[in-house]
Amino acid sequence: TINVTINNGLAGGDYGFSGDSTCNASDTYDNAFASDVAFVLAGTYENYLCVNATDTVGNVGYGLVGLLNIDNQPPVVLNVSSAMSDASYGAGTPVSITVKFNETVRVTGTPRVLLNLSPSARYVSYMSGNGTDTLTFQYSVQAGDYSPDLNYRENSSLELNSGTITDRADNAAVLTLPNIGAAGSLGVNKDIIIDGIAPSVTNVTATTANGAYAAGDTITVTAQFDENVFVDTGLGTPRIELETGTT
Repeated sequence: TINVTINNGLAGGDYGFSGDSTCNASDTYDNAFASDVAFVLAGTYENYLCVNATDTVGNVGYGLVGLLNIDNQPPVVLNVSSAMSDASYGAGTPVSITVKFNETVRVTGTPRVLLNLSPSARYVSYMSGNGTDTLTFQYSVQAGDYSPDLNYRENSSLELNSGTITDRADNAAVLTLPNIGAAGSLGVNKDIIIDGIAPSVTNVTATTANGAYAAGDTITVTAQFDENVFVDTGLGTPRIELETGTT
């Protein structure tokens, strides 16, 4: 906020804003004043303040007060997303999300966002983005973490954590995130699955009929897991040790 006083025997005039440094006596601006005046400039301006004034004997003058950069509007969150591909990510994988503001922000400390994971919610902590309009937060998937569609817990999940998020005019950012399920929310923008739960065997059986088998016969054994699994034989071939009797 800037306080401006126009006095010294004025009969009135007007003031306004110009996109360049040219102020003319012939210009008429939107804000009229009568006699001496004091007024407050608020809102958001990035323009030159021009004043046209008439003294008490009718002399008309004009002047350029100066370039004003007035900003009392706080940064707000526009969008939450991720640069990561829509895919499933397991334990040990770094996962990052991005929070985009409507203007450049400055960050101190380590703000964080609470993610809606099972069985326990976890935080992604601020990693980068100071001096830009987009902040990046990151965490590593822990064993047991799970989410079929990664999202933050609620629209108040962005926390300062004793840090700050401000614009260049030091206006503190509004920390409200887009509502869950609304446009701009993480779950709507991305389809990221967090799966830190290791698959486990639920059943072992044989498709070969019951009976006696001799040397050279083939017996097929199956192991069933609680979810789909993928076998990579690049480093070896999985196997099961069978009990075939006393040696």
